[in-house]
Amino acid sequence: MERADSRRAAGLPEEFIENLSHLSPLPGEYLLPKIRMSAFIGTGLDLTLRTLGVDSLVVTGIQTPNCVRTTVFDAIAYNYPVCVVDDA
Repeated sequence: MERADSRRAAGLPEEFIENLSHLSPLPGEYLLPKIRMSAFIGTGLDLTLRTLGVDSLVVTGIQTPNCVRTTVFDAIAYNYPVCVVDDA
């Protein structure tokens, strides 16, 4: 329910909220909310990845010119090899 409330606060239409309910994190999965275009800025993503021993990233998304690109640029700046998935 907390995720749906945050989506309402973000101004998403109700039908988007209902259709995304199956994407809720499973027990043990990490949730790092972001408010900037890059997933690295203002989140604990880099620390979480390093703590887990992650040494490369596969990135996909729907905002390639904005959020995906910015996240990929920052990942490279943090020395992660990155693969961007095309047409997922």
